[in-house]
Amino acid sequence: MEEDEAYKYLGMEQNRGINKSKVKDKVLKTKLSARNICTAVNTYAIPVLVYSFGVIHWTPTELDQLNRDIRVLFTKHRAHHPRASIERFHLPRQHGGRGVIDVKNMYYRQVSNLRGYFIGKATTSKLHKAMTLADTSITPLNLASADYDPALQITSNDMKIDQWKAKELHGRFAHRLEDEHIDRAASRPVESKGASRTVRTQAGG
Repeated sequence: MEEDEAYKYLGMEQNRGINKSKVKDKVLKTKLSARNICTAVNTYAIPVLVYSFGVIHWTPTELDQLNRDIRVLFTKHRAHHPRASIERFHLPRQHGGRGVIDVKNMYYRQVSNLRGYFIGKATTSKLHKAMTLADTSITPLNLASADYDPALQITSNDMKIDQWKAKELHGRFAHRLEDEHIDRAASRPVESKGASRTVRTQAGG
């Protein structure tokens, strides 16, 4: 079977490679609500990338491009406004965001977790210790370096909210949510209930 050929098993396409764009495209073509589309992308499309995290070197530029590609696909299928806030797109829904996983954060979180596992094992296992000493940037984990901390590359939700608020136009909604007389839960019915795709597009979120 060739790299680009596929067969179906239990209704799911199987092949030697993973066509990430095709997977995301299929999800976005469904008639799901905006909230359920985001959930489907998070659980069905984006996790296929995790297999490579910690094994293949991804540059920050490549990770930013992956996030950009996801937003472009959402826009293509009328599930995201092209001028909507980038920060809000990746914020959890309870913070007023769309809730789509930030691939860049996911990469560095995975690398950080794997580093913690191998370094922890190195204290009791000669094999893991040898692997740790040998990995001088051979893998993204860079186990031999005591100074490397991939967790520092993760953009927290608080940082994203601050960046969102700093924007003159997009930040107005975020600032108004903090007014004392505002019922925050009632102000976000689209996020809490999952509105239709058309509403999400018009809302620009």
